[in-house]
Amino acid sequence: MKKGKITKVILTSLITVFMLMTSTLRQVDAAASQIITSYSTTEKVAAITFDDFAGNEAQAMLTVLNTYGVRASFFLLGSSIEAHPDLVQQLVAAGNFIGNHSYDHPYLSDLSATEILEQLQETESIIQSVTGKSSMPYFRPPYGDYDDSVLQVAGDAGFTKTVLWTVDSMDYDGISKEEIISNVVDNVVPGSIILMHTGGSATNTQFALETIITTLQSQGYSFATIPELFGETVAVPPPDPVVDPDPDPVIDPDPDPVVDPDPVAPTVAPTLSYSAHIQSIGWQSYVSEGTLAGTTGLAKRIEALKANIDPGSYSGTIEYRSHVQTYGWQDWVVDDQITGTTGLAKRLEAIQFRLTGELAVNFDVVYRAYVENLGWLDWAKNGESAGSASYGYRMEAIEVRIVPKGAYSTGPKSYVTRNLQYAAHVQTYGWQSYRYDSGVSGTIGEGKRLEAITLSLINLSGLPDVNASNSGISYRTHIQTVGWEAAWKINGQISGTTGLGLRLEAIQIALTGDIANQYDVIYRVHVQHFGWLDWAKNGESAGSEGYGYRMEAIEIRLIPRGSLATDPTGAFKSI
Repeated sequence: MKKGKITKVILTSLITVFMLMTSTLRQVDAAASQIITSYSTTEKVAAITFDDFAGNEAQAMLTVLNTYGVRASFFLLGSSIEAHPDLVQQLVAAGNFIGNHSYDHPYLSDLSATEILEQLQETESIIQSVTGKSSMPYFRPPYGDYDDSVLQVAGDAGFTKTVLWTVDSMDYDGISKEEIISNVVDNVVPGSIILMHTGGSATNTQFALETIITTLQSQGYSFATIPELFGETVAVPPPDPVVDPDPDPVIDPDPDPVVDPDPVAPTVAPTLSYSAHIQSIGWQSYVSEGTLAGTTGLAKRIEALKANIDPGSYSGTIEYRSHVQTYGWQDWVVDDQITGTTGLAKRLEAIQFRLTGELAVNFDVVYRAYVENLGWLDWAKNGESAGSASYGYRMEAIEVRIVPKGAYSTGPKSYVTRNLQYAAHVQTYGWQSYRYDSGVSGTIGEGKRLEAITLSLINLSGLPDVNASNSGISYRTHIQTVGWEAAWKINGQISGTTGLGLRLEAIQIALTGDIANQYDVIYRVHVQHFGWLDWAKNGESAGSEGYGYRMEAIEIRLIPRGSLATDPTGAFKSI
């Protein structure tokens, strides 16, 4: 049995013992779990609750909640918590409550008492393992489904409050953003428990949440988690007491005050703020970390950014730079200096942040970009690129946070870019427009020969661990009646001929310098009578020799080094 499974079994057993001990203490007095649908109050306070999944939608909800300083309750499935422990820890770190919603969402009233208890215990064990906290005494049954048996088992197990709802958003019916907003806002009263969902068919909840919060706040409402609403703290199973069987009392009749000769000052965490200059709006007010800067849904470009950090008890600062329309990557700036431009109508396309000094040792800076046509991209951190390059897409919003070292995992799609461009000169057509990373240059099915080609690398500054100044691409072609060119061409030079009516028959392409340590260049060609041949890479030949066949099209890619094995015999035909 794997170590993780052993730990999980032990923890589940301990939870079971704790629940049985609690049940024994109650003995025959154990009461069925109490149904809760609201909190009795005249104060304008409500509880936002979400059911089901800890995935991308929950991440989107967290962003909105953090933006408006709101805490909510997430009744999550144990299986989903297992799949997304990092996100659940982020939810807890932001002050949200994690509640028990069963392990895999069955109708509990269809299960035996033993099966019901297993659903609750397994999920409770997972919650404690991931968050270090218990979800008791609250739980929410899937579908709001319960009967007397469900309530009795839950009560006996320590889940003495079965949380239902006052206001049903009906978001699980796949309704529109506007309908969700109306269903909630029109029905909230003081003490309401609001039901919404993360994932599944509730696809528009993440877009409705912001309006729900701001509308209710404008009406004087504040928000609380379920434990906060009912004025309780979440239970944590007590440790085993340590009892001294023969304690010796020590009584000092005249105690001297204890003075620490070298007191340690309390640690002060760093705080970050940042501001964006927006198309037709200008500079926005500074926002605190975790808050959106910019706009979404207005099609307005960010033109410049500035940021500052109060390092608290740590040395160091924050540095940042941006990728600007037509200019590319700018130099790093610090402490309220501007990256980007104002008054030139230039869009920011990507951004990088990094920490220095003790800040970099103890914290990560994480950030993500909202990009035209792409929406929110994944999180990047510590100097990685977030946004896009070479697509001409504007960056419309960003979110930045300072988090403990290693607390966030970043995603593979934080930065969308093109790093390779190439163009072919085609019989009767001349030069085609540039193609990028995986695009096909040339023609298929038209019987047209390639006569020349040019290649170049672009946007290398956005690639981590690549020295752009020491990286390049070289290539040469096999030309009708000429054979292989003697000299390799580099970085935008023309390989082949124009105006001579000579076909290209084969090609070799290789990376040079630092980029060759991190990436492979792979390529394949479409050849007269053969069609598409196999992939070649890193200087291997692709095409044909001795047949007199024209090369008609080509596709080229940059891929991480060693991620594709090639077969040179399938990429190049020779007689």
